[in-house]
Amino acid sequence: MINILVKQTIAASSEALLKTLLDHEQLDRFFNARFCVVHSQNENEIKGGTGCVREIKTAGLTFQEQILKANSDEIQYQIIGDFFLTQHSGRIAFSPSINSNCSGAFTDVEYTIVFHVPWYLPSKLIKYFVETDITKAMQKLKAYFDES
Repeated sequence: MINILVKQTIAASSEALLKTLLDHEQLDRFFNARFCVVHSQNENEIKGGTGCVREIKTAGLTFQEQILKANSDEIQYQIIGDFFLTQHSGRIAFSPSINSNCSGAFTDVEYTIVFHVPWYLPSKLIKYFVETDITKAMQKLKAYFDES
């Protein structure tokens, strides 16, 4: 089992982060991938939220993820269908930062990913690529809100 945890403090409210991270078609601003919604969210859910299925294309791979939960505290998702990384799930948790002040809200973001790598693939290398991509994405997300 591979476990990845990336932490980042961002100058934005959890609601702003939630809205930005659920704007699936625009996620290529942060992640090294292209996202396309193939099924919209469940009825009475926020746009791009619970039930939404998105197709991701990255590094010559195509797979789908489903949003399991989306609110101002967290986003949870999992890969669905046949993909070589099994039991892959992600959680992006939001909590108020101690850095918040009168001039604006800061949010601590913890991005956790867990998955299994098939025995025939180098798990340390796969972990390195995924962790590097998530770290860069969180840095880009921080820079996006710093510029706003």
